[in-house]
Amino acid sequence: MYGLRSGADLNFLKGRTLVQACFGPHDLILNFDEDVSISIWSALAVGQSGADLQRHAAFAEVGQEVLRLLEKAVLEVGWTLSGTVSLTFEGDQLLELYDDNAGYESYAISSPAGLIVV
Repeated sequence: MYGLRSGADLNFLKGRTLVQACFGPHDLILNFDEDVSISIWSALAVGQSGADLQRHAAFAEVGQEVLRLLEKAVLEVGWTLSGTVSLTFEGDQLLELYDDNAGYESYAISSPAGLIVV
């Protein structure tokens, strides 16, 4: 629960297309084009933008919703210093990541420019 560093800029995620979702019992890896990936180890929410989203710690609970994002591009990116990241995909679908894991990393974003670990 360390949040994002001040000055963090996640705008490089705009325009990235989700090409693969890899599910494990304790992690979810989202691979995008242009060698960008997000590894998730804590809760996330996914659903229609503007709807009340529920956090899910078990990735199997959101498997179908995540798979619907395949081949969709990220249109908007939002983030807070507390570590919440919001990705709006084509079709007005929203994926939110949370920094809610008290003793461990919550997620990591990898790109050719470097690695961001939260």
